[in-house]
Amino acid sequence: PVLLCGGCLHIVSKDLYLSPSDLSRYVQSAGISFLKFTPTLFSMLLNSADFEPSWLSGIRILMLGGEMIHVKDVGRFLSLYPDKYVLNSYGPAEATAGSVYKRIDCHNYDSFASRVVIGSPIPNMRAYILDKHHHVQPAGLPGEIYLSGIGLSAGYYHRDDLTVARFIEHPFYPGERLYATGDLGKYTASGELVCFGRSDHQVKIRGYRVELSEIEQCIISSGIVQECCVVYRTDSAGDGFLAAFVTDENVDIIQLRGFLELNLPDYMVPRSVVRLVQLPLTANGKTDRQQLGVYELGLEEGGSVAEYVAASGGLELELQRIWEEVLDVHPVSVTENFFRLGGHSLKALRVLNAVSRDLEMKLTLNEFFRYPVIRDLSAYLSGKDKVGY
Repeated sequence: PVLLCGGCLHIVSKDLYLSPSDLSRYVQSAGISFLKFTPTLFSMLLNSADFEPSWLSGIRILMLGGEMIHVKDVGRFLSLYPDKYVLNSYGPAEATAGSVYKRIDCHNYDSFASRVVIGSPIPNMRAYILDKHHHVQPAGLPGEIYLSGIGLSAGYYHRDDLTVARFIEHPFYPGERLYATGDLGKYTASGELVCFGRSDHQVKIRGYRVELSEIEQCIISSGIVQECCVVYRTDSAGDGFLAAFVTDENVDIIQLRGFLELNLPDYMVPRSVVRLVQLPLTANGKTDRQQLGVYELGLEEGGSVAEYVAASGGLELELQRIWEEVLDVHPVSVTENFFRLGGHSLKALRVLNAVSRDLEMKLTLNEFFRYPVIRDLSAYLSGKDKVGY
């Protein structure tokens, strides 16, 4: 569209777009008026230490797409440039990229921030929310996002199997097709689309199905961090857990945890919170979840937020050993809370079994919940008799 309208298209090198200050200066010097970015790249640019508002003063339209939008960055952009607007763009390459848009400006930003939507389909494109049987879901009920219209591609080159799997016959309009995006979403009562994220970003934690993007949105809504990414990990015992990577090195982890514990069920609160200078990116500028999935976690990042205090007696040493085995955290401070280290009721049961087996003491789950700190639990158990098997 840019070339058809007589415009000049700028495609910059990876070295340039990964250097926020150089990229901003390039945008200004080249007189670029329409800017298209992934939210992650734009956040790097807008929040770089040497960012100057004048660098983007020539921009008329900012388009963000390819991943979940960062609401806080949109707000900052509009506060710096109140006469401009942002397009929240949604659409896979199979549907010629931008199929759904939401225009955000100073007048509707507050309502957008309170309920983030991707908007409405562009002319000649349609979007549906369908269940697994390809039945239309009413407004408010979630399902998979399907797209149809003249923007759909013919399919995948030399991949007939994939084409058949993702492009299906339209159940309502014979002769047309639908593309299964793999994204979960819903329609609002006002007819706008909400996108929850990839269906393959759903994971199971302790039997509960969890949408990682929902946790990410909660973290961002805290106002404590600029951007984040939550990934599913497995510890050495084979137990799944969540790790949150945040880009503010000065973030108060205790404060962030407190916010998440108030706003999320306990199984959705990440065990690990990792501070990074910036999130790793893939070649196309999106957050590299695969790289974060193998990032080596340290002690603090494993969940500990208390200053380390060593065990002072035999019982404390035994409890410390049991906790380290169950939690897969080394070392564990005797003043740290079991549940802040990623513990939960299933792991607590493993502690009870180990206490019964190794210490020959009977401990109930309610008692453990009352004394989730090694030092307190040790003092409590010291007053109890051994069971004597």
